[in-house]
Amino acid sequence: MRRWVWAVALVAAACSSTDGASSIGESAVTLQASSQSAEPPLKDSGGDGSLTSASSLATAQTTAATAIAGSSCAAYEPVVRGTLPSEFSELSGWALSQRHPDVLWGHNDAGEGARLIAISTVDGSLVGDVSLTGATSADWEDVATSTDASGQHWLVIADVGDNREARTEVNLVLVPEPDLSPTPKTVPAEGLVTVIWAGGAHDVEALIVDPWTGDAVVVGKRFGDAREVSVDRIPAASLVPGATVTSERVGTFRVPEGERFGPTGGSVSADGSTIGLVFYAQTMVWNRAPGMSVADAITGEVPCIVGSGSGQYESLAIEADGSLLIATEGRSVPFTALVPIESTTP
Repeated sequence: MRRWVWAVALVAAACSSTDGASSIGESAVTLQASSQSAEPPLKDSGGDGSLTSASSLATAQTTAATAIAGSSCAAYEPVVRGTLPSEFSELSGWALSQRHPDVLWGHNDAGEGARLIAISTVDGSLVGDVSLTGATSADWEDVATSTDASGQHWLVIADVGDNREARTEVNLVLVPEPDLSPTPKTVPAEGLVTVIWAGGAHDVEALIVDPWTGDAVVVGKRFGDAREVSVDRIPAASLVPGATVTSERVGTFRVPEGERFGPTGGSVSADGSTIGLVFYAQTMVWNRAPGMSVADAITGEVPCIVGSGSGQYESLAIEADGSLLIATEGRSVPFTALVPIESTTP
């Protein structure tokens, strides 16, 4: 049996942008693979019962890790837990449920209507199909979960996509986290938060709602041809139905080497200690110190770099053990967890 482990050497430094906001500098990454024993194991891909070998994932699901200066990063191994249901025709974002154990809430990209799809984190099987009233889907790009002071669990859906960079206003859709049965079902959205970007219209795809503060942080995908994209904050006090808010520009983020665009999705662990941004071909992970804001972590700290592999990755969720749940667009694609298996130090 062969075990695929990818190691990465990272050279990175934090630098400052011209407006004083921090951004991550360019990184030089070298990949090295190691293996033990002979044949790769066959892993049940779930769904239709077909099998996918670990070696066949070497291209589609490569993994890697680096070391944060003065700290450590895990090495990761890809584990295919199943096959995503065909209801995900163009998966664009997902988040771990705070109400239902072992459940992911996800959604498709533009054109699918205001629809949420819930799957099991165990095998990727369908467990919920919810349509929303009182909300539209101009271009849903990400979703996050949040819990308010009363204990109510919420889904926050980022209707923020803007390929033409022409939307003067975008929306965050607020939905009390639905029950899972019966399915399919229809539930009302609680309302919309209208967001006006501080720096003008631009394309955005990554949303993180900070469990420590309740603030929403959004990271731009592109702004014209610039290699630095925006990091904006919407304070928790503004995340109420019917609110209109101008975002606060809190920093910029440099598009990493090897990527054409900024992040396509974001996530934070339930305890707030781990933050992630997914790109088309890689994922960046930060270990956040107590008291540090999400924006300060992603704009000023050196991340761990995890190679996602080939494809167009747009969805990321971080489990309690640090596993990274990722997937590409397309129907019936593998439901993959990048599982931490060891640590490396500088």
